[in-house]
Amino acid sequence: MSKRFLFDFDRISDWLPRVDAVLLPLMPPNAVTALQAAAPEYVEDARDVAVELGGRESIGNALLGWLGLVDVAAYHGTRANADDEASINRSGLLPLVANDRKARLVRALSGHAGWASASQRLDDVIDMYGPRSRHGKREGQAHLTLSREALVDGFNHYLQLGAEIDGHMARELLGADGLDLLRRDGRAMVFRFRVSGEAALRVTHPFFTPAELMARGDLPNIIGEVVCAWAYKKSYPEKPGTRMHVDCGLVFEAAVPPDWIIGSEVIDEGLLDDAT
Repeated sequence: MSKRFLFDFDRISDWLPRVDAVLLPLMPPNAVTALQAAAPEYVEDARDVAVELGGRESIGNALLGWLGLVDVAAYHGTRANADDEASINRSGLLPLVANDRKARLVRALSGHAGWASASQRLDDVIDMYGPRSRHGKREGQAHLTLSREALVDGFNHYLQLGAEIDGHMARELLGADGLDLLRRDGRAMVFRFRVSGEAALRVTHPFFTPAELMARGDLPNIIGEVVCAWAYKKSYPEKPGTRMHVDCGLVFEAAVPPDWIIGSEVIDEGLLDDAT
């Protein structure tokens, strides 16, 4: 098990002093006073003030260096029965293969009165949403996200329905009834993973490198979220947490190993909004 500091985005009180040590030396002595005087309305406004004070490239490079020396907590939400949970704990999080979802769809949907008819289309629907990439490419990818809070409170359809492709296919086959049946299959679960900072940076930049993003006037993925949260917290130190509900995905094209799993939990169904 890694001895490196575990950066968990939602636990800002843990990482705030460490990021202070990275960013404050880049800024004028009155930087915190300036952030508070700016009274930013949104986290993005706070980020812009911080960037003006410290410089985008200086901030980006400093935090890239820091993130490369720590580990990152990342989360995966799904619906799982006992066998699913055991499989993830045994084999890790595997890249999606649409045809492998067939067993779950049959398990969840086969009790429906219209299943005999709908099941005749099952293989074609799997091909449509898998290899033919209707509604986007999913095959060959395993997804984690940076914020547990966002996963549970912001985009929790994964916890209600399972893999996103399952929801698309169930709706295609049985409409709203298909989604209702997915909600009854398995339990809402969140798995917590420990990912090296180097790996996290690599898989959050599938199209542009951090340097390319900064050249375009942006901050790298993860770094941008850190600066937003840090600058807003320095602006309003009395406010608890950030509740940013960031959707920052870590997209792997290979299995996420089981020894990266550092915990799992069952989520109370009453905390979840209705998925559509």
